[in-house]
Amino acid sequence: MMAVTRREKTQRRREQIVEAALALLGETTLEQLTTRQIAAELDISQPALFRHFRSREAIVLAVMDHVRDQLADLAQRVLAAHDEPVAALGALARALLDHVSEHPGLPRMLFSPPPPGALRDALSGLVASQVALVAELVRQGQQRGVMSRALEPSRAARAFVGLLQAAVLHAQLAGQMRGLGGEAEPLVALWLDGVCARGRSEAPSRGAACEDAPAPQPAPALPRAPLSALDVRPSIAAGHDPLEQILARLAPLEPGDVLVLTAPFRPAPLLTLLEKRGCGVSARRLGADNAWSVDIVVGAASAIEDLVDLEPPEPLQRVLEASARLAPRAVYLARLPRVPRLLLPHLRERRLAFQLHEYADGLALLRVSRP
Repeated sequence: MMAVTRREKTQRRREQIVEAALALLGETTLEQLTTRQIAAELDISQPALFRHFRSREAIVLAVMDHVRDQLADLAQRVLAAHDEPVAALGALARALLDHVSEHPGLPRMLFSPPPPGALRDALSGLVASQVALVAELVRQGQQRGVMSRALEPSRAARAFVGLLQAAVLHAQLAGQMRGLGGEAEPLVALWLDGVCARGRSEAPSRGAACEDAPAPQPAPALPRAPLSALDVRPSIAAGHDPLEQILARLAPLEPGDVLVLTAPFRPAPLLTLLEKRGCGVSARRLGADNAWSVDIVVGAASAIEDLVDLEPPEPLQRVLEASARLAPRAVYLARLPRVPRLLLPHLRERRLAFQLHEYADGLALLRVSRP
């Protein structure tokens, strides 16, 4: 019990340090923020501060992780509450501006980019994730006929985010950060006039279809892989949001196919977006690697049966029993405590098709289908 309490105190102190640093960024620039200031804000010594973070850069990275998680939770709530892309964009703009109004340290991070390195990569990833989310909502608007099909979604998304950033910068320079959320509606209306190519007297936000402009040429389709893996950590570390890469990998997949993502954090907005697309999603932390595995099953009808906690040979028996009941073209998915090497010959004998994925923590995902 004492160990648990000590861990909780340590975690709480780390959170306090991150919150203090973010609060100080409301008063000073990122370049001028020092560990001495943070320690003084919490009334602790610098050596006590360094027991939790080895450097100032580590603190700023933790602040960026904290902000990313906050914005991800905010976006997830907006997406869960709104099915229409135009309504979701309006609510997202309002929520983001309200959040910045309450946390004035955030724009100082955005408008004071650090030198090249981990900090700049983290900041680029933070902005890229917002752009990618808006780009996906633009795609949905195009599919539903409420946004011009001539738009390039990423460019439209950058314009959307740029409008919000300009509003924040103007409010910051004027010293009028309070009530910033009230700027959301006119800014979104202005942006919608552009993306829908309509006159300002019309109201595309009411759901009217945009002009029937020619659609851009689609990207070449990727080959189908019934069970495949994608590690998006390098892309995120380089400051890029991997949403478009993920959607491209999902495009050729059929119901029952699986894409296994490895990410450095739980991508909450992505999970909500994919669920709205009809996918089954599950996420779990990969041990001590500080990474997350996300299983995306196309078509929620094929759920993954979790057999990880069963003692051998019960996982093998459960897989064989379920596989024996498979109808032609049906799929069975199971998460197992390890790669089932003794099971595979039995599947071959039964002329069943199968694919395997071994997770970084030694667990395995098995996809079995009857041709």
